[in-house]
Parts: sequence; structure tokens; C-alpha cells
Amino acid sequence: LPSSAAHVGPLRLEGATAQLLQWRATEGQWVVLTLEGHRVAVPASGVRLAMAEELDELRLDFVMGPATRLSAVAESAAELLSDAALSSEAQRAEVREAMAGLDEDGLLLRLPAAFEPGYLGCGERGRAKVALLEAVADELPSGRASDALPAQDQLLADLCELIAPHLQEALGVSIEGRTNLMLRLPFAGAEDEARHPQPEPEPREVDEFLALMGRKRILAMQCLGPGTTRLSLVPRAPELPETVLSLAPNSLVLLLTDWYDYECEQAEGSLV
Repeated sequence: LPSSAAHVGPLRLEGATAQLLQWRATEGQWVVLTLEGHRVAVPASGVRLAMAEELDELRLDFVMGPATRLSAVAESAAELLSDAALSSEAQRAEVREAMAGLDEDGLLLRLPAAFEPGYLGCGERGRAKVALLEAVADELPSGRASDALPAQDQLLADLCELIAPHLQEALGVSIEGRTNLMLRLPFAGAEDEARHPQPEPEPREVDEFLALMGRKRILAMQCLGPGTTRLSLVPRAPELPETVLSLAPNSLVLLLTDWYDYECEQAEGSLV
């Protein structure tokens, strides 16, 4: 069933996996869509249900149908996100080593004083040396770090797409974009902090920062260890409880910034 006048050659569909789209009762045919994107009509006698083990062999992330339980889909999505993250200590250690090398090369910088609370949280702990992934990607050594961090950035993008419709439906929050991945390391002491002076922002940078903070709705934070990170959630409304979380390496937190500000206390040498 070509959607245009383009020529479509013969297709071998024996054993192909496809999605049922429409039942044509008069012709006794199913209109199906193959995983390769071909929309074809197939006699009912040529169709059978795919077995679970066959779908496993295709390495599909999700399989959904009319009887799918959304709670099971949500559980599977969480497992997939966890598996796709920097889940092994070897991966996280290599990323931390790469960041330490960038710091030695002077590529980790300090944000302007007025910007730190917006990006790094409130309180005395809202100070750190940072790097934007897009600014340091070319400086990362080849290996797992250079592969894993862009993959992690894509993971957060996928997460935004996954939760966007639910945030819109439940809270009226619309996700229209996201900022670039930022990496933060705590200062090793007063001398280390003194080596990272805070720049004075240009008026254009101030305008961009204020516009960004006005649009901010969701914060995604992942702890890459090696130590734990203490995250204090500071409520913006009196009816909300104050909460303190102890985040182990590879923990991922999503925070509604209209509801909470936060203070992030990283263990020495721990990367967020």
C-alpha cells in the first residue's frame, strides 16, 4: 500500500514482524506496518501473534498493545533508563578521571556570583567549579569518558521526552527545551577556590540568564560518585515539607523548581 506514486518492488514478508493497523472485513485482510516501515495488506491466514521470545530476539525497548498496563510500562522505562545510565563504577571512574584532567588543564571554571544560586543551588554549598559538556567535549580523552558523557546527555534528552506528556497532563508543566549538560566538582579547599575566580558577566549574559531562570521548571541531577551527595530540598511554599536525600552514586533526581529550591553538598572529589 504505497503512500505515494513511487515504485515499490516485491517484498518478502515471510516471518516478518509487524504492527496490526486495520482489519478489512470484506477482504479478510489485515493492514499491517512492518518494522522496516512498509504498510501492506496481508490475508488473515498469513498473520499470527508474535511470541514473547521472538520479540526478545528483536531487542525492542518497549512492546505495547491494547491490554498493556501503563504501570508496567513505567517500571520498564525506569529499568531502561537505569541500564542506559553510567551504571558501572568503571565508567564513572573514567569520567571522574577525565574531569580531573580537564581541571588540571584549567578547563573547569567558576560561574559568575549572581548565576551560581540558579545553576548550583542555594546556600554555602552552591559553589563549585563547572564545565559545560559542549565546551569540553573535544578535550575529553578517547575512551569510555568521551563516549559515555554524550550518551548520558542523550539519556537526559530521552527522559525529558518520556515525562513531558505526563507533566503537561498532571501539572500543566510544558517542556519545550533543555539546557546543555553541566558537570560540577566541589572545590578541594580555599586555595582551589581561589584558583577559580568568578568572572563578571556581560549584560547580554545577564539577560540570557534571567530569561532562562524564568523558564526553568525541571532540574535533572545525577550523582557520579565516588562519594554520596547530600541534597536538601528547600520548599518554596510553607505547606511543602523540607526533605533531605542522601544520594548514592548513579542516583538520578528530578526536581520541580517551582516547588523547591535545593542545596547540594558533594563529598570531596564527587562529580554531579
